[in-house]
Amino acid sequence: MQSERGQKKRNKKNWLLIIILICIGVTLAIVSGLGLATELISRSRGQNYYAGFVDGGTQDSGANGTVGSVRENIVYINEKIVTIDPDGEDELSELELKMAEYRSVAWLRCEGTIINYPVMQSGDNDYYLSHLPDGTANKMGSIFLDYRNSPDFTDKNSVIYGHHMKSGDMFTTLKHYNDQAFYEQHPVMSLVTADAEFEIVLFGGYIVDATTEMLPLYFRNATEFTDYLSEIMRRSVFSSNVEVGPDDRIVSLVTCSYEFDNARMLVAGKLVRIDQ
Repeated sequence: MQSERGQKKRNKKNWLLIIILICIGVTLAIVSGLGLATELISRSRGQNYYAGFVDGGTQDSGANGTVGSVRENIVYINEKIVTIDPDGEDELSELELKMAEYRSVAWLRCEGTIINYPVMQSGDNDYYLSHLPDGTANKMGSIFLDYRNSPDFTDKNSVIYGHHMKSGDMFTTLKHYNDQAFYEQHPVMSLVTADAEFEIVLFGGYIVDATTEMLPLYFRNATEFTDYLSEIMRRSVFSSNVEVGPDDRIVSLVTCSYEFDNARMLVAGKLVRIDQ
């Protein structure tokens, strides 16, 4: 009798434990599902936002149209963000004051790939990691120029960042430059600013360890710059016949890579003005 009661208690405890574990599992599944749903919604909103620039949405036709339409798009983004009257009667929030500092500086396009985006710039290299060009919080973020660079791309090395997305958006394309054939199909990108039109003639790309390697923006002399160019070409994962010298300017495109912790894929190109 005593043994039967003990067995019943043990069975009751086991069933209670099973029920608790089931409840925990269901809760985790719901939380995971909500997280996935939130991720998918955020991604969809980001994709729809960018599609609006190039597919005839609320914005102009963007980089699929003429250079003029690209420049109109750049101005549109810029005005949308900075139309804040600092002398207005309404008290501005801290976010609004901060947003007034942000602006689009160019439009970047790589024919035949997903890269077809405005290039933003802010007062740091953090904001556009998690915000769309209009200031909306979104994990896709924006393509953006290093805050230390001149917005007219007159520095010897202008660095542009973008996320590596599982969906293939933003700067995920850069990983394909590991393939020589892909490079040969896409050796040039276009960069349009409000005042000029450029080609970025790609000449090298390699994996950078972000924990130990700093990307130089400025150089003390021509020798230091040419040494850096030689380093890019020496380490490049694709071969190129592009000639780059001390009088040139370059653009470095950077995104996350996953060969090791803090790996970054860097693809560099010579900046060539083509509207002169």
